[in-house]
Amino acid sequence: MAPLTHFHRTNLFFYNPNFLAGYFVFSIPLSLCLLHERYKKHLVSKQFIKIDLLLYLLILIQIGGFITTLSRAGSLGFSASILFLIFLRSSKRIWRHISIFLLIAMLCGCVLVMSMPHTFTHLIGIRSPIWQGTHKMIKENLLTGTGIGSFSKVYPSFRPPGYFLFRDAAPMTLHSHNEFLEIWAELGIIGLLLWCGFLVSLFYFVLKKIDSSNSLFIHGALSGIVGLFIQNMFSVSLRIPFINFYLWVGLGMSMALTKNKDYGMLAQAKKLILSFLFLPLIIWTSVRFIVFPFLGDFYFGRGYLERRKGNLSRAISYYSKAINFSPEPRGIYYKRAFILGKTGREKDALNDYLKIEEISPGYARIYRNLGITYLSLGEINKAIENLNKAIAANPYDSHAHNSLGVAYEKMRR
Repeated sequence: MAPLTHFHRTNLFFYNPNFLAGYFVFSIPLSLCLLHERYKKHLVSKQFIKIDLLLYLLILIQIGGFITTLSRAGSLGFSASILFLIFLRSSKRIWRHISIFLLIAMLCGCVLVMSMPHTFTHLIGIRSPIWQGTHKMIKENLLTGTGIGSFSKVYPSFRPPGYFLFRDAAPMTLHSHNEFLEIWAELGIIGLLLWCGFLVSLFYFVLKKIDSSNSLFIHGALSGIVGLFIQNMFSVSLRIPFINFYLWVGLGMSMALTKNKDYGMLAQAKKLILSFLFLPLIIWTSVRFIVFPFLGDFYFGRGYLERRKGNLSRAISYYSKAINFSPEPRGIYYKRAFILGKTGREKDALNDYLKIEEISPGYARIYRNLGITYLSLGEINKAIENLNKAIAANPYDSHAHNSLGVAYEKMRR
C-alpha cells in the first residue's frame, strides 16, 4: 500500500489540504464548546447517553482529520481559535490575560512576516515573491486599489523575476495567499479599513449583546472565525465557497442569538417580511456559491482520476461538466486542452487555450502551449509570436525556449 504522501492528501481533500484545515479550524472550537456543555451535565446527572458518545467520536474524527492535513497555516489558525476561546470562556483572569497576550503576539508575528516577506522566504516559500509583488501593487494603488476581483489579472505585471524559480510556482497566481494583503491590493487602504471596521463592529455587537443562554454557541463560532482570519494570513481558504460559507453563517447565527428586547407584533412582522425577502437570496447564493463549486470540484476530481487511469475521453467528458459549474474554470480549461492536444484534437485544444487567454491574460504557460499548438497546426508565425510571449512571462521556461528553436528551424526550411 502506497504511503499517505502530501500528493495523495491533496487529491483526497479537494486538491488542497489547507482548504479542509479551514473547515476544522472553524468546527473544532464549536464542537469543543458543545463537549464542554455535555461534560458539565455529566457531572450533575452522572449519566452518559449515546449522543455523548457520538459527540466524543465526532471530536476525535475532526482532530484526526485536522492532523492529516499537516497544514501550517491551519495549525496557526487553530491555535488562535483555541486562545480566543480560552479568552472568552475562562473564568480566571490570569488565563484570560495569558491567552490574549499570546494571541496578540501571534498576530504581531504574522504582521511582521507579511511586511518583510523577503526576509522569511525560507519559512513562507512561494508566498515570498507573491507578497513582494502584492506590495508593489499596493504602493501603486495605495488608496483605491486595482478593483474587486482584479488581482489575478493585475499581479503578472508586478511579478518578481525569480517567481518561477520556486518549485511550487503556478503559471497563474489567482490569489495573494493573504486575505488582508489581497483586499488591500484590490480595494486600497480605504476598502481594507472599511472591511475590517465592518467585521470588528459585528464582533463588538455580538459580544456586547450576548445572550447567556446561547453564549456557548456564540463563543465557539466567534473563536472559529478568529482562527479562520489568522489562517488566511497565509492561506486562501476564505476564497473557497464552502469555507467562506461558515464564516458568514457563523456571524449571522451569532447575531441572531443575541439579546433582543423587542418582542412586539410589529417586530415579529418585520422579521417575517425580511425572512421572506431574504430567503430566495439565501437559496440562490447557497446554490450558486456552494452547490455549484462543489459539483465543479467533484467533476474535476473525477476527470483527474480518469486521466490518471488513462481514460482520456472520459476525463474530457468530466472536465467539460466541471467547466459548467466551476466559478473559475481556467484551470479546468487548461487540463482539458492539454488532453485534447494529446488525443490529436489540436483545434479544439486551441479554442480552450484562447478562452484561457481571454479570461486570464497573465497565465504564463498558456502562451507556450498556444505556440506549441500553432506549431503542430503549421502556423509558424503565430507559434513564434506566442512562444516569445511565453518567454517574456517566464524566462526560465525551458520548454518554451526549445519550442521556439524548433519554430525558427521550421521557418528556415
